[in-house]
Amino acid sequence: MAPQSIWSSWFRVEILDGDIEKFWVINTRQKHSWLVNKLLDAREIIYPWIRQRVQNGETTYFWSTNWSPYGKLTDYLHTPGAMRFPVNKNATIAELWKNGAWVLPNARSDRQVERPTTNKTNKTLLLLCWQATLYTLWTERNNRLHNAQFSSPEILVSQIKLIIKNRAFSLRIDRPKLASSLLQLWFST
Repeated sequence: MAPQSIWSSWFRVEILDGDIEKFWVINTRQKHSWLVNKLLDAREIIYPWIRQRVQNGETTYFWSTNWSPYGKLTDYLHTPGAMRFPVNKNATIAELWKNGAWVLPNARSDRQVERPTTNKTNKTLLLLCWQATLYTLWTERNNRLHNAQFSSPEILVSQIKLIIKNRAFSLRIDRPKLASSLLQLWFST
């Protein structure tokens, strides 16, 4: 290993607080010298060229280090890490990889993933689909007979879908639990 220069040692201690991985996440500041800020500004250009070896993962940050084939995970997922995926922005690979397996929290809780669909919800949605279909087909029949206007099957299907969605949304004020269950069931199918 080559000896470090005085400047690089100073940079690591004073600017990065002794942690070289902070180079990828630290912000430019007015108190930094012109050279330090220029070096920090060049990160986006040099980042793809530097690949971190994970080794034990203790110095490899999950979100900001270039360790995965996708590069910086926050950029790849187009979101700040904690926004959609509850992993701390300073979490290391070592914290999330135990005994040869990922130990990641669920992106959503089990309760959020559950769909509170009951037999009543299924019956209500089926009835709503039946009513919307009958209404749309009857309207189409009348337009063909009386106005000589014809709609394609795709348009009829989109009209049925819109009627079902709008009716389910209209229930939100009076019956919010039913509306939520209907919409969850409708969008899951």
